[in-house]
Amino acid sequence: EAIVAAAGIEPGDVVADVGAGTGAFLEPLAAAVGEAGHVVAVEISIRFVEHLRKVADEGGFDNVTAVFSSLTSATLPPASVDRIILIDTYHHFDDYESMLASMLSAHRPGGEMTVVDFDRHEDARDWVQGHVRAPKETFRKEIEAAGFAFVEEAEIEGMVENFLFRFRRP
Repeated sequence: EAIVAAAGIEPGDVVADVGAGTGAFLEPLAAAVGEAGHVVAVEISIRFVEHLRKVADEGGFDNVTAVFSSLTSATLPPASVDRIILIDTYHHFDDYESMLASMLSAHRPGGEMTVVDFDRHEDARDWVQGHVRAPKETFRKEIEAAGFAFVEEAEIEGMVENFLFRFRRP
């Protein structure tokens, strides 16, 4: 809930959860956008897409759609979303330039993207050092180079290994 609140999601928003995984954020996102909004759960694994559809159906989330994406595109139509949220997903993008271009295109003007990911730094535990390809400063530079404007780094109580950046589509 704290991450969803920090992302600034409002009732009526169309939000894409890129890298939705098992659907851990479906319920808080669906609640945040309300009946007038919509959540698009985006995944590159067809099995996760099927699982997300099942979670949405069983949870009664009529405002959630699960879609299959690719390694280079979120497969969202141009200017179709108000917000994109990436939770522990960005570090998995091998072709981050193509993925970022697709997400920039998917945003409506003024739309925002929230990135929550692991903070790889010299004191990070070994798993983070070995799993995450770069520190948060590199991720920020990559995202800004793709055309997003940095808004803020938000602090979330209890979140010690991760960072939260917000960006806006100009």
